Amino acid sequence: YLNQKNTYALLKNKFISIELVIMPEGFINSKRIFSTFFIYGLLKFIKTVFNVLYNSIKGGSVRNIFIDSNIEVLITKNVNSSEVRKKLKSKKIDLIISNNCPQRIKSNILEIPKVASINVHLGLLPKYRGLFPLFHAFIRDEDYVGVSVHFINIYFDDGKILSQKKIKIEQDDNLFSLYEKSFNIVPELIYDAINKIICNDSSETLNNKKSESSYYSYPNLKEISLYHKKLRL
Repeated sequence: YLNQKNTYALLKNKFISIELVIMPEGFINSKRIFSTFFIYGLLKFIKTVFNVLYNSIKGGSVRNIFIDSNIEVLITKNVNSSEVRKKLKSKKIDLIISNNCPQRIKSNILEIPKVASINVHLGLLPKYRGLFPLFHAFIRDEDYVGVSVHFINIYFDDGKILSQKKIKIEQDDNLFSLYEKSFNIVPELIYDAINKIICNDSSETLNNKKSESSYYSYPNLKEISLYHKKLRL
């Protein structure tokens, strides 16, 4: 969930030293393309595709920001590979921050950092685990969406919640405005989570109870139709 704006915000924080950025492949697949096409509509989808292709030709805007800041970037097909493990161990890192990773991070990677591994999730955990959490919350008439930063274990969107913030869904909001609002608060929630880890402030963590959780995957046509119906109301 990094764009140019919040990437620069992360880099400006003097208390965070980014040693390595790992960018896994596999985020774009046939199911995501199908869902995105019908959610976006033809014109916005075409515009988005051209923007993605142009950005890729240029090397990726976020990737280039890290490279220009002399931060090593590793592109990999498998975040759990021996290559990634070897590179992480060589950096002697304190913390892994997972941000929109399309692959499950396994225990052989999670055991490497000295302190912890945390994940940024665009949903108000424990509800809305899984994929497209903002979309699924929006079509189910929630009053709020939000962002959660939580400890990572071997399960998806599990682990105690370190930091969380609600975003009220306004009358004129849609999926894209909610994405923008959510992206804008990612850096502050990461800072807050790291500060709690440093201070060993376990009293501020929230239980991510599986008994209270819900999980969603790629939107189906019925759900996408409901989304467009809500926009017309």
